[in-house]
Amino acid sequence: MYSDDVDITVQYVNKTFDITAPEVTTSETRKCPVVAAPSFVASNRKALLSGRPIPAQETRRLKTEIDFSWGDSACACKSTPRPCIFIHGMGVATEKQTNQDSLSSYWGNLTGHAPCCLTIKYAELNTVNTSWTDDTLQQKVCDRTLAVSKTSTKSTIADTIIVTHLLGI
Repeated sequence: MYSDDVDITVQYVNKTFDITAPEVTTSETRKCPVVAAPSFVASNRKALLSGRPIPAQETRRLKTEIDFSWGDSACACKSTPRPCIFIHGMGVATEKQTNQDSLSSYWGNLTGHAPCCLTIKYAELNTVNTSWTDDTLQQKVCDRTLAVSKTSTKSTIADTIIVTHLLGI
């Protein structure tokens, strides 16, 4: 986990402390600025976050596009090859204005290891100073993804393989 903004010191003490929550009046509460906008979390994701069972009526039933087996001896595409975009996760402080042909510092060398990719592009976005819930970052991810496929439209991503790492749920 990348973090350089929190230092924690742990010290064992024999004495216990009673910590009471401060009483805050409604007028004081109104003075507090909103620092984060609420975002929708689907019930299946709430279950993952809380450790509760995923509701059966909410499980996704996606059609299988390809069959994958660990027993395959050769690396070959079993589907229609498509343009690919790799979108890194948290911890990248730099940002490039356009998709890149490599991002080996994060992904390594994928040449020859992605047979279903007609082309490979990498989005390099600042995920240190911008959170995944930020509207601007989300729009950049959409724009970068739309740019890799000639069959995508302004609002529909088509015929594209999207590989993400730790962008959040």
